[in-house]
Amino acid sequence: MTTAPVTLRDLTAQVRSGELANDALVKSAVDQIEHRNGTLNALVCSRGADALAEAAALDGTGRPLAGIPFTVKDMLATADLPTTCGSKTLEDWSAGTDATAVARMRAAGAILMGKSNCPEFALGVDTINELFGRTSNPLGEWTPGGSSGGEAAAIASGMSLVGLGSDYGGSIRWPAQCAGLVGLRPTVGRVPRSGSSQPFPAPIR
Repeated sequence: MTTAPVTLRDLTAQVRSGELANDALVKSAVDQIEHRNGTLNALVCSRGADALAEAAALDGTGRPLAGIPFTVKDMLATADLPTTCGSKTLEDWSAGTDATAVARMRAAGAILMGKSNCPEFALGVDTINELFGRTSNPLGEWTPGGSSGGEAAAIASGMSLVGLGSDYGGSIRWPAQCAGLVGLRPTVGRVPRSGSSQPFPAPIR
C-alpha cells in the first residue's frame, strides 16, 4: 500500500483551515537551514527570524501559497537580500526590489527563506564560485548540478518546499535530476524575466 504524496495544495489548505499553524512549515525550514546549510552550503543568505515573523502574521485570507517556504536562486532580484549572481564583483549588491516572479510568489502568500548558491553568473554545470564556494548534494557525493544546484540542494534537504531558479540550457532540469526532484522550464514568455539576470525563472520542487 502506498501513500499519496502531500502536495503544496494540500499543505496550503491545512494552513488556511488551521490544521497547520501559519508558521509551521517555515519553522521546519528554518530548523533544516540551521542544521544542514553549514554542511551543504545550499543557501548563501537567509531571512530566519524575519521569515518566521512574516509567516506568523499571515492573515489566512485564502492566498494560494499561504505559509509555503520558498527560496530563490541568487540570479533573481530580492528587495531585502543581496543579489550577487555568485560573483565577487557584485558582493553585497542589492537590487532594492523583487523580481516579478519573486513578487508574485510573495503576493500569493509564500514566505521567502533565502537565496541559493549558483556558479558565477550561472555559467556552469556544477555549483561552485569564488565568493561562496561549492554546494554539496544532500543525496550523496555527486554534484548537485548547475546552475540552479543550490536551489535543488535546498529543496532536497528540506530548507524550502519550492524555489525559483533559471534555465536556458538545462540549469533547472539538470540539478533537479541530480537531487531527485521535479524541475520545470516553462514556455518562453510564461514567466516574466524582469529582475532576472538570466532567462526563464521557473520553479523547482
